[in-house]
Amino acid sequence: PKAKAKADAKPKPKPKPAKKEEAEEEVDKVQAPDREAFDAALAKIQETVDGFQAEQRKLGDQIKERSGGKDDFFTQKAGFRSQLDEFSAKIDVLMERKAEINKGLGDKRQEATDQRQELNKLKKSVGYTNESEIDDRIRSIEWTMSTESVSLKQEKEYLKEISELKKRRPQVAKVKGMETSLASRDTGGNLKEQIGSINEEMALYRDGKRQ
Repeated sequence: PKAKAKADAKPKPKPKPAKKEEAEEEVDKVQAPDREAFDAALAKIQETVDGFQAEQRKLGDQIKERSGGKDDFFTQKAGFRSQLDEFSAKIDVLMERKAEINKGLGDKRQEATDQRQELNKLKKSVGYTNESEIDDRIRSIEWTMSTESVSLKQEKEYLKEISELKKRRPQVAKVKGMETSLASRDTGGNLKEQIGSINEEMALYRDGKRQ
């Protein structure tokens, strides 16, 4: 009966819950967050973010500065282009004016050439340079006719010549008038001065375009 009692006494509760609870408490203590470490890590992250943002602002300022310089460059370039266009327009106007003046000079030269040719032709047809030569020839013919015996045919020829000489007399005056006109005519000196001034002004504008 004692042996049976021992056997009956063996099966008793095995677990020790007190120790398990202590272990769980230890785990909870290890897993509890460290607030200071968390705040330090967060501050470090924020510092890095702030650094990136500062660098971004710096790059933005540099881009803006370079963009502003580029805008200034294009603005200045546009100003130069406008000035060049203005110079070119003024040169074009001066070139047109110069062409008109050159045409005027050409017309004057042609007019003088035509007048000279007409004068030479008239001189050749008159055959005398002044009225006194014509008067001398008329007197010579009349003297011959009055002092010499001439045939009727010769007399008619003399009379015809006298008539022609009298017609030529006013033509001699015309020759003299044409000679005076040619000598005192406007040779375009004022136009030449204008061309000189135009050339100087165009040179200034061309120098301005090269600068």
